[in-house]
Order: sequence, then C-alpha cells, then structure tokens
Amino acid sequence: MENQLLTLKNNELTVQINPKGAELTHVIENKNKFDFIWNGSEWPKHAPILFPAIGRSTDDEYLLNQKIYPMQQHGFASDYFFEIIDQKKDQISLSLKDNEETYQSYPFQFELKVTYQLVSKKLKIQFEIKNLSVKKLTFALGFHPAFNLSANFEDYQISFETKDRTLKQFEIVKNPFPYRSGKII
Repeated sequence: MENQLLTLKNNELTVQINPKGAELTHVIENKNKFDFIWNGSEWPKHAPILFPAIGRSTDDEYLLNQKIYPMQQHGFASDYFFEIIDQKKDQISLSLKDNEETYQSYPFQFELKVTYQLVSKKLKIQFEIKNLSVKKLTFALGFHPAFNLSANFEDYQISFETKDRTLKQFEIVKNPFPYRSGKII
C-alpha cells in the first residue's frame, strides 16, 4: 500500500494524515504556514496512535490466560495501514481491524476507528474502539503528538472533552509500576 498523505483543509487549517498508523503528520495554520506538529529528524514519528498498549512491558511481552504474547512498546497500531471508511473535505475516518498477524500478539477481535475533523481553527480527533466478539476486550489507547510551539510554552493549553463517567482507580495509583512484578492485580 502506498504511503501518500491524506489532506483535510478548511479556511483556517490544513491537516495531513499518514494512512500508515492513521498518524497525524501536519497541522498547518494556513495564514502563516506554521506547522504545529514537530517533524524533527531525531524522532521518526510525529503523533503516533498507541494501541493496544502504552509504554513498554518487561521483555516486550505480557501474560494473558496463562499464555505469553509479544507486545512491542506502545502496541502495533502505528505499524499498520488503516482503511479509509469515510472522507470529506474537512473530515476523514480511518479504521484498523484485527487480522491474523495482530492476533499473534493480541488475541482479540477489534476495530480501532479514528476520525479527524476540522472545525474552524480546531482539529477534533475522536477514537472509537469496538469489541467484535463476546469476550472481554482489554486494551490501552494513547496519542503521542510532538508539538512545535510558536510562542512561550506557558501560553498554550490542551483541553479534553469528557463524558460524565467516573473511572475506577486501581492499585496503579499506589504503585506506579505494578505490572513489573508479574503480580496479577
């Protein structure tokens, strides 16, 4: 599959997404041509999607139902080409579904969908994970953008929309690295 960037554009912004990993590669302000995504040579990524793992497991593997599975740092989503499922001038939705290869390290049936939408001077990003089976789906999801700043760091803010939902706090709050011991919590 070709690695051609996908482009969204409105009067304020131009956004480019790499179908490999559905990775955001550029968010350019049209007026002054400033790119908010850092593209330095020191790091080959720009804004990878982290799925189904965040961080690194000991020996790059994990135990599930008495079986050891390999899992690279930050999961595998950034290594796969996502399918375009909907595209407009200012919005695109891409999807990654499980396959024989993903099943070797992540034995779950899933669909990871990401939608990028331009709304005036804002880029809205929505992630959706669907469980395509009846068994419990365990995953972690993250977004790892690197930003360029055109002013002082203190002049910026990032806001997240949330639904009214309380998340459970587990032992990880008491011990920031509970999984290093292999203890099931």
